[in-house]
Amino acid sequence: MPSTAKEERGVRQDWEPEDLIEVWTLLEDDMAKLRNKSGANRLGFVIWSP
Repeated sequence: MPSTAKEERGVRQDWEPEDLIEVWTLLEDDMAKLRNKSGANRLGFVIWSP
C-alpha cells in the first residue's frame, strides 16, 4: 500500500535524466502534429495527446 497521497495518485518524484529525456522529448512525429497549432492550443495538445 502506498505510504503517501502523492504515491497513491501515481506522481513520480524520483527521475533519472535519461527518463526525463525519454518521457518529455518531442519527436519529429510529435512536432509535425504541432505545426498547425498556436499559443496555448499547442501546449494543451501536447499534454493531452497520446
